Amino acid sequence: METSPYDVDNDIPAGDSPVLIRRKVFPAASLTLDDAVDNMELVGHNFYLFVDKETNTPSVVYRRRGWTYGVITLDSTCEPGDEPVEEKIHAYRSNDQAATA
Repeated sequence: METSPYDVDNDIPAGDSPVLIRRKVFPAASLTLDDAVDNMELVGHNFYLFVDKETNTPSVVYRRRGWTYGVITLDSTCEPGDEPVEEKIHAYRSNDQAATA
């Protein structure tokens, strides 16, 4: 069986696929949506995974076209194929609220 440099370092067999999947585990950060957008911009990624401080649910914020963003929130009570439970528009830093740590 062929091994890749990643496999040698991590003792994982390569198999027949050239595709490697790397997993990173981070502490769950409880953030507001605005703070998650700020963190995404700080790290320079197109998405940012966080725990929504308002709903206490796993969520991901992502960059859309222009200066717009999207957010996906998981709801374990939904069945596959269900329509989104809730959809709303959120203005970034509405009411001039300050960033929180």
